[in-house]
Amino acid sequence: MMPGQSGFDVFYILRKEKLTENIPVVMLTGVADKAGLRFFKDDMKKFYGFEPVEYIEKPLNPSVLIETVKKIFNK
Repeated sequence: MMPGQSGFDVFYILRKEKLTENIPVVMLTGVADKAGLRFFKDDMKKFYGFEPVEYIEKPLNPSVLIETVKKIFNK
């Protein structure tokens, strides 16, 4: 878990700031393991008004992360 702020808070701040609003964000989270709650990109859109490019839950499969990054930079 991140100290001070959640990754969700950081994501919201990034989207609200002009300098960072278009940076692709991949949420990598362990919330489901820690809190028993599952989130999806659509949930974030409903709650925050924005959604990340991708939402990956831990435990992380490195090949999923690699393919996700490749997909983002090939656009």
